[in-house]
Amino acid sequence: MKVFLQFIISTCLLIAGNVLAALSFEPATPVIKAGESVSIQVQGAGDSILWNPTLGSIAGIGERVTYTAPAQVGIDAIAVISGIEVGVLKITVVPTSSNDNFIALDKAQWRNFANRSDIQASSKTSDGKILWLGTRGGLEQRDAATGRLLQIFNRLNGLPSPQIQALAPDEGNGVWAGTNAGLAHFDGSQWATYTSVQGLPGNDIKTLSSDNAGGVWLSSFGGTLAHISATGDITPVDVPALSAGDEIRAILVDAQANLWLGSNRGLLRRDSAGQWGQLNSSSSELPHDTINALLADGKGDLWLGTRGGLARLDAAGQWQVWTQDNTGENMGLPDNEVLSLENGYQGVIWIGTADMGVVRFDGEQDWLILNTDNSDLPNNRVNVLIVSPQIFSPLWIGTTNGLAGLQKNRWLVQEGDNAGLPGNRVQALAADDEGGIWIGTFGGSLVYRDANGDWVLYNTENSELPDGFIQALAHDGKNLWIGTGFGLARVNESGTWKVYTPNNSDLPQQSILSLQVLGDTLWVGTENGGLARFQNNTWTVYNTRNSELPDDQVDVIVTDNSGGIWIGSERLGLAYLGNDGQWQVFDKSNSALPGNRIYALRHNHQGLWIGTDGGLLNLAENQQWQVFTTENSELPGNRVYALSHDGNGGLWIGSGGVASGGLAHFSKNEEWTVFTTANSGLPDNTVSSLQNDSTGNLWIGTEQGGLALLEFGQRRQLSSLVSNSTLQDQLYTDKRAALIFHPNGMGVGYNQAEAVDFMARYTYQTLYARGYDHDEIYFLSYRPDMDINQDGQTDVNVVDAPVDWQNWQAGTAARDLSLEDITQAFDWAKEQGTLEQPLLLFFIDHGLPDHLLLEPTGLQLLDETTFAGLLDDYQNVTGNTVIVVLEACHTGSLVSALQAENRIIITSTDDDLAYYDDLGRTSFMRSFMDQMRLGDSFMSAWQMVSADIQQQRSPLNRQQPQLEDSSNGILAQQFCMNGCFGSLPGLLTMTVEPPPAVVEPGQTVELSVETNIAGGSVNRVWASVSTPETSSQITDQGYARQSSPITYLRRADDTHWNGVFDEFGLNGEYQISVKAEDNTGFVTDAPAVMVSVSSGSSLQTSSLDMLSNPMRISLPVLAVPVSLEQEVFYQLDLLLSSMEPLQFTVDLGSLVEITETSGSSHAYFEAATGLVQIPLLAVDDGLGGMVHYQITMQVIQSSPEIILSVESISLS
Repeated sequence: MKVFLQFIISTCLLIAGNVLAALSFEPATPVIKAGESVSIQVQGAGDSILWNPTLGSIAGIGERVTYTAPAQVGIDAIAVISGIEVGVLKITVVPTSSNDNFIALDKAQWRNFANRSDIQASSKTSDGKILWLGTRGGLEQRDAATGRLLQIFNRLNGLPSPQIQALAPDEGNGVWAGTNAGLAHFDGSQWATYTSVQGLPGNDIKTLSSDNAGGVWLSSFGGTLAHISATGDITPVDVPALSAGDEIRAILVDAQANLWLGSNRGLLRRDSAGQWGQLNSSSSELPHDTINALLADGKGDLWLGTRGGLARLDAAGQWQVWTQDNTGENMGLPDNEVLSLENGYQGVIWIGTADMGVVRFDGEQDWLILNTDNSDLPNNRVNVLIVSPQIFSPLWIGTTNGLAGLQKNRWLVQEGDNAGLPGNRVQALAADDEGGIWIGTFGGSLVYRDANGDWVLYNTENSELPDGFIQALAHDGKNLWIGTGFGLARVNESGTWKVYTPNNSDLPQQSILSLQVLGDTLWVGTENGGLARFQNNTWTVYNTRNSELPDDQVDVIVTDNSGGIWIGSERLGLAYLGNDGQWQVFDKSNSALPGNRIYALRHNHQGLWIGTDGGLLNLAENQQWQVFTTENSELPGNRVYALSHDGNGGLWIGSGGVASGGLAHFSKNEEWTVFTTANSGLPDNTVSSLQNDSTGNLWIGTEQGGLALLEFGQRRQLSSLVSNSTLQDQLYTDKRAALIFHPNGMGVGYNQAEAVDFMARYTYQTLYARGYDHDEIYFLSYRPDMDINQDGQTDVNVVDAPVDWQNWQAGTAARDLSLEDITQAFDWAKEQGTLEQPLLLFFIDHGLPDHLLLEPTGLQLLDETTFAGLLDDYQNVTGNTVIVVLEACHTGSLVSALQAENRIIITSTDDDLAYYDDLGRTSFMRSFMDQMRLGDSFMSAWQMVSADIQQQRSPLNRQQPQLEDSSNGILAQQFCMNGCFGSLPGLLTMTVEPPPAVVEPGQTVELSVETNIAGGSVNRVWASVSTPETSSQITDQGYARQSSPITYLRRADDTHWNGVFDEFGLNGEYQISVKAEDNTGFVTDAPAVMVSVSSGSSLQTSSLDMLSNPMRISLPVLAVPVSLEQEVFYQLDLLLSSMEPLQFTVDLGSLVEITETSGSSHAYFEAATGLVQIPLLAVDDGLGGMVHYQITMQVIQSSPEIILSVESISLS
């Protein structure tokens, strides 16, 4: 019999993803210590119930039993059989020594999803390097050259609202952001907020424009106008031509300090003396009174985009108008409603239309129309257009369906940056048994996100969904039930739809507000038609006329242990319908209810939990009431909108309210933990829906902030992958600790700081994925707003010092690291005591010989002696093994000083430079972390990455990673990151179709990639191309001076990606490295491919003239740093002054400062070491060819002559 039961359980587990049970459990995802017991209830079962645990034991019979966990930690399962229905409950069994408080602020990991596809506004910084995009889901900061998403700003960063409606630059590199709840200014590090409290005439900001003096003009809802000066003074300005209800849709300040307003009353002008004028369609040739966009073209002309066409008003007051009628639909302006305007090069005007795409107009007669039919434009409604001042910079086009860039006739369209969430107001959530989540939005339709992170959208166009306003969801194990404003829909596991309305069924009303499954019965709550029961294809209706139902608006339904249902109404309180047909009604007059509006209900072993507009209530089985409010408990808001179990006997509570609200957890031990936008990653304090998924994570739907996923570490998921019980136990019981030192990576080179930031967060991300909780990682970073999980948003509890996120938000300025900060980090490590795993220490930034830089100027250094002393002190106190991994130039020079017993030192290079490309995606640290993720030992990972580096092209293949282990490699081979339990799931592999080995200059090469991933999805695929020019232009810190060309591939289907690359010009080798990022943010490389160009122009390299007397080395470019982020460039010659030793003298007569350096190999001077690096020196081989060398020289005398000694020569 036991064998048969085990077969039944195993079969149930295998088919759970296909024949889903119509049984549900409370708690749904239990976590229990080995040997302990918990009460478990099954819902939806009949009279006969069979409980079959795999490892644990069951006491009792019926719907509620007591489960006792086995002594073995890991995943246990209970198969429950009732008639033809089967359910499988997975239980996580943890060691008895595990901490009960697994839900805590410092353990929380947030991942937020918001729809940012509808781009409403744009701006760029004064230096043209940063692109700002305003969306309905937050403010995006992007690289203006590539479009790469850098960061997302929302309420977590200090914005008053995530709905960004207007943007304007300031005089520096900050931005003004207008939202529907106020104005905010970002100065590059901190946000300042302005609302009606500070004197704004309105908080709903519609338009913004710089005043060209450090201040900003703004309009708000109702046509109000105000000015904020550079000092922050707010001045409301009356607009005589406008009245309440009018609109200001565009603002422009011209070179003569005239203020122009585009309104629904025509064009308004305020001169520098404050006098107003007005032009409209009646008094001028303006084609329409509603003006959407204004543009000054630099020639003194004003361009206007209106609802009736395009117009130009020149300096002499003459008009010229273009409309769809007078230009021709197929060869001129295709749409009379113009939404956006931007200046192009050589007098070109770019025009964004409401329905017909983007138009290029030369200002006279040549028109080029680009739309979704003839280009990669993502949508034909073009809200914003923006061009950076650098020549050949892309035109960025913001549409209602995402961003596209157009650069030299090539489209730049990035995928994977925006969640598949169709709307940011989440009304309903439902989980399936496969780890997927169904999400119903208000007006954005329905979307399903599977366990791999893939999104599938269902709307009225691609499905039989009757309405895009989703008000309720319920999953019965076989069907998803969907309540909308226009009927009830059902979709089964095969994808077949059926819609119920009052016209085709006995459904009493079409607007469905609530759903609840009980066995084979579906309960339906309507807006004004009462309550309906659907069973065996038969409808039974309960309303105020035929029953004791107190209110025909049924907002929420929940079942209890005995088969009865609780009903929460809009206006008249709470009702209970027992399985015997008897009614009970509770309201403010006969119970402890503070009001009659019921938002949420949840039933568990403690009784009924009730969310009201006056707090949270519990009605116990003995009919005793308990009331929780903001006054008598830690409840964050008295409007309780959502309730959910935590899987461990506690309760999740979603609340809201005026200036209050948030998410709360009430544990089985009656302890509160509160999460708000002020102390966590919660995107919005109004929490409208909650849902646990099958992996124990919590999904959170909010009113305006979209969707959030909350988890508390990876150990539970990791333990399910490990079959060895000892390793499972170690995951829960081992003490572990890690230090990450992340100084400011600012320096000369292309976005050097971003490359350092990437490597630091990639390291943290790998630690977390391998089972390190946040409170086990001490992250010492100069940036309080680091984004670790790469959802673009700040992870609020990851940076520990010197300034954490909460103090930074409170006004404490971020600062660089100091030696004292390093000492405090070691103090924290000592406080952790004895560890079962080695202390891991990672340093990621810049280095000098025998030193590590703690800030860019070099005033704060960590020298080898101090570093060794800190390590010695730590090990003397704790006795723990230490593994140190250093990612910086010259780190190999520290090895001899740092080596000691029970200590492993790993460095990214030897005494020389370390090299980086693709913003840190090509680096020793990224590759090393990938091997850690695969479960390699530290020795194996070092060996693998060292071998891979040698396959890179010059100069990346020059670095020589080092490993020092006093045990002759035994320790390094013994330890993996958090135990040698194997690889993490979701391994991504790629196959690249080889391009031609030889191409012509300007030839277009097609790139085709196939991706495969198990247990995950692919966010994006791109090709980073190391050209002869970029590979020869390296800074003194190992970084590229300019970005390697990047081309993003477009998804052709689930596994295939296509793109092109055509920037072949100079002769030489082009290395194409294809990379892919998965849904967890990890990056995978395909083997690089090489393409040669031989018939193009040649790269100008340094050269040796052996026939001159004396011999002469000509350097076309020598880069010399003069500040943290600035270099000057010289052209000069070096003259041979000594053969033994080999020395050269600078020919000062040849020294010329230059500004144009393209097409040339760069030699560079390292100010910190006095070294001159010549990466490519061409020498005639005497046979008509050239041999290339790389040379390092040391400055040995700087006055009166500059003399350099040759330190090393090698083939390049």
